[in-house]
Amino acid sequence: MAAPRDPRSVSLLGAVTFTVASVALTWAFLQGAVALQSLARGLPWEAARDRVTRDALGLALVQAGAFACVLFAAVRLHARDDEPLRETLGLRPLPVRAALLALVAGAALQLPLAELANLVQRVAPVSADLLARQQRLLDAGSPAVALAAFVSFVVVAPLSEELLFRGVLLRGLRVTHGRATALAASSALFALAHLGAWSALAYALLAGLVLGAVALRTGSTVATIALHAGVNAVPVLLPARLLPIRGFNVPAAPDAGPAHIAPSLVIASALVAALALGLLARTTPAADDEDDS
Repeated sequence: MAAPRDPRSVSLLGAVTFTVASVALTWAFLQGAVALQSLARGLPWEAARDRVTRDALGLALVQAGAFACVLFAAVRLHARDDEPLRETLGLRPLPVRAALLALVAGAALQLPLAELANLVQRVAPVSADLLARQQRLLDAGSPAVALAAFVSFVVVAPLSEELLFRGVLLRGLRVTHGRATALAASSALFALAHLGAWSALAYALLAGLVLGAVALRTGSTVATIALHAGVNAVPVLLPARLLPIRGFNVPAAPDAGPAHIAPSLVIASALVAALALGLLARTTPAADDEDDS
């Protein structure tokens, strides 16, 4: 007699479906926010859209709402009856030291990831409009704007994305297909969910591989939430007026192509990230293999 199907298992098709649903719902919620702005303020659609996309906190609420809907469906479909919600989402406690190491590793990874995006932009340039919109979200004109950016990029994005991609999809794919396929597939889907430009896809693919490896090693999405938060915190907490870094927060001159971060900075940051990840691996016991197929 065949063994009963583990409800935690997620097929590749199911993982693709959840990813597409998260992107589609985020887009739909965004259009709803634009429509509300247009109706409430009597603005033309484009003006309302520009207003919404400048509001980091509003965008955070859009993402949180969309991902909450997808996570609700995923948990209903793939949770075991005897499993607490925190276990379904991989929220296993970590020592404080381990969480801090993950945060440091994430912060140190930001410059190598940013330079990877710069290199990709050499062959696949990003539109000036997209770069300007991204920069506007990070420009803190007031403490309220800075707080909104922090909540959006350092709290909401890591929580929502990690609970879905590493908490549900990676763990479910691991049950169905094993560690290697789960890591590759969840990282690719994480990248595709960020496909606004080829540079963003490359950035998210490498980040997804690191995040997935950490999740598999520690068995905890707490570690990946902290690591993801560290990556996202650097652009928010390190504006050009505080510490200008060419190729990171200081763009190149118009029509000059992407600037590049000094190789010494990229190498030093990568070494710090590798050290922090190595210490994280030593600090946390290896996750058991009970989920492997």
